[in-house]
Amino acid sequence: DEALTLNETRLRSLVSIMQHRAVNEQEFLDYALGEAIKLSSSEIGYIYHYSEEMREFTLNTWSQGVMEICSITEPRSVYQLEKTGVWGEVVRRRQPVVLNDFAAAHPAKKGFPEGHAPLKSFLSIPILSDAKIIAVLGVANKKTDYTDTDVLQLTLLMDGVFRELERVHAEEARRESDERHRIIFEMSHDALMTLSPPDWCFTSCNRATLDVFRFKDEADFLALTPMLLSPPTQPDGSDSFVKARHHIEQAVRE
Repeated sequence: DEALTLNETRLRSLVSIMQHRAVNEQEFLDYALGEAIKLSSSEIGYIYHYSEEMREFTLNTWSQGVMEICSITEPRSVYQLEKTGVWGEVVRRRQPVVLNDFAAAHPAKKGFPEGHAPLKSFLSIPILSDAKIIAVLGVANKKTDYTDTDVLQLTLLMDGVFRELERVHAEEARRESDERHRIIFEMSHDALMTLSPPDWCFTSCNRATLDVFRFKDEADFLALTPMLLSPPTQPDGSDSFVKARHHIEQAVRE
């Protein structure tokens, strides 16, 4: 069954993309573009990032095949939506665009610069995140007509690719946030420490904590609990262990 075969091919492509050890985002998308070209039996393709706020395309990559047949000496990398021709229709319509006879007249065509790669057929899809178009994929020159199946398979593939990018971005942001908090924690002149339930043992402390409690080594301090740093009872006569636990759990709830 052809549909089943295409589904399996797409899944293999997605697995290959996820396992690819890219040095940066551009190289990751370069590889993803190559897989999209193979999946759709195309010859060439591109990925542009898109900003809805600026209404602007920024090139991530053209496929290697494009550069082999394109003789434009100074290709542009940034385009305003209103200045794009038929390839910008994918954003204006907010839906895939398929042109199986690229030579045929089209009201959105604005012509190509001299030396542009020759196109026989063309397919482009929008890539969305939270209902916003964040990128577009274009492929061209399939030997047979592009079909709805091509649109579906490429849409699913690129959705998976950009979800992975978003996951990576979120992980990088988390690491950067953790590093900022670590620096603040360690450099603070106030005694700061972290605790872990359910026993509320210390898990870390900063230099100021060791100075306040007159410990030389963090490991010695972490062997204690807040209760062990307090006298058996508080000035109001309450048990230090019970009161400390109550205040810690109240702070966590709040």
